[in-house]
Amino acid sequence: MRLRPTPALIPFLPLLFPSPLNQRLLSSCRPLSTAHIRLASTSSASMSTSMTASGRVIAVTFDLDDTLWDCLPPLKRANAAHIEHMRENYPKVEVDADKLRAEMLALRELLSPEEGASLTILRRKTIERLAERAGYAPEEVADSTMEVFMRERNKVDLFEGAVETLQQLRGKGLVVGAVTNGNADVARTPLKGLFDFSVLAGALGFPKPHPASFLEAAKLSNASPGQLVHVGDDFTTDIVGARAAGVRSVWYNPKGAPRPEGAAFRPDGEVAALAEVVGLVDGWR
Repeated sequence: MRLRPTPALIPFLPLLFPSPLNQRLLSSCRPLSTAHIRLASTSSASMSTSMTASGRVIAVTFDLDDTLWDCLPPLKRANAAHIEHMRENYPKVEVDADKLRAEMLALRELLSPEEGASLTILRRKTIERLAERAGYAPEEVADSTMEVFMRERNKVDLFEGAVETLQQLRGKGLVVGAVTNGNADVARTPLKGLFDFSVLAGALGFPKPHPASFLEAAKLSNASPGQLVHVGDDFTTDIVGARAAGVRSVWYNPKGAPRPEGAAFRPDGEVAALAEVVGLVDGWR
C-alpha cells in the first residue's frame, strides 16, 4: 500500500523522483521525502499549471534540516550514541549500524504507510523488536534508547542568520512555524521559543511534498494557504509541496544550484542567505 498523490500534486509529478529506503537510512536527512508517494506518469507540459498563492502574508514556516542547520553531523552523532547506549546497557541486544538498518528496512514493509512514513516510529518499533528478542522489556529499552538518540539529534549547529531571521519575523507580528519531514524537536534545540508550532510531516503519515503538512500549518497559523509562506532548501519537498498546497514558497539555495530539470515554474522567492527572507516577506504583507 502506498499513498496516492492528491489532485493538487498531479501537475508537479515530473519533479518527484521516489527512491526506496536504502542504505542511506541511518545517514541521510531525508530518506523518506518521497518514498511514500506513488507517482503517475504525466507530461512536463502539465507543469505549466499555476497554483499561485495570493493574499496578505501573516505566517511563515521553515523546513528545519539543511535549512536552519546542517542535518548530517547531529544525525551521525545520534546514530552512534544510541547504538552505543544499547550495547552498554542491554548487552544481549545484538546490534550495530548495519543490523539496525536491515531491521528497520524489514520492519518498514510490515507497517502501515502512516507508521512507515515516520522514521521515529520506525526506529522505536525496531528497537522494541530487538529488545524483545533479547529478553528485555521492549518499552523500557525503547524509551531510554530513543531519549539518547533525540538528545543528540537536537544538538544542532545553526546556520548564520537563523536566530536573527526568526526573531525579526516574530517582531513584525508574524506567526512562525516549522514544517519538517524530520524528527527534530525545536523546543530542545537552540531555537527554543522562536516557533509558534511545529508540524512533523512524517507523524501525519503524509511527508512533504504531500500538501497535508502545509495545510496543517495554515490551520495552526489561523491563515489561509495563500497567507502562508514556506521556506526550505529542497526543491521537491519544500517548493513543489508548498506550491501544490497553494502556499507561497521561498527556496533557500545558498549554493546557487539550478532548478531541477523539468521544473516549469520558479519558486515565489529564492535566497542565498536566511537574512534575505525578511525582505521578501515584507513585500508580501
